[in-house]
Amino acid sequence: MSRVTPGLACTLKWMFLCAACSVPVACITPGQERRSALVRVSHEYNDGLRWGRYQDVTAHLAAEEAQRFLARTGDLGDDFEMADDEVASISFGDDGHRAEVTVEFTWYNQRRQLLRKTLVGQDWRFLDGRWICAAQRRLQGDRFPLVPEPLAEATAPPSAD
Repeated sequence: MSRVTPGLACTLKWMFLCAACSVPVACITPGQERRSALVRVSHEYNDGLRWGRYQDVTAHLAAEEAQRFLARTGDLGDDFEMADDEVASISFGDDGHRAEVTVEFTWYNQRRQLLRKTLVGQDWRFLDGRWICAAQRRLQGDRFPLVPEPLAEATAPPSAD
């Protein structure tokens, strides 16, 4: 007959207790919860862009940016059509309250029927208990109508020294 050592007995008790209570064996830290939440939220946000579910998108924007975003979508008309979105990467900042999400969008203008691709960088911030897309910018590819482009800097007139 084999003998159960005290260490093995303790391990077996923990495994049984965790299985019975449906509790994971390892503890989840607040940082891990924030990371898991961002993975879910960033997919929800970008799928909202893909499928035109703008209420899913605006829920993750600051109020002023949500209004600007809805104005941009209203200006698109019927010509803009999304084909696909893919979250390419998610990089978290050291503090766990910031993250960079990179997304590739495939889309086209229905009149021109040209498939276009755009790589977008999204800056996410964890504020007041939720993730907010604080800024977006085009990293590569064609100008994407749902992401604002920076204004061209005006040339300053020569100084009169």
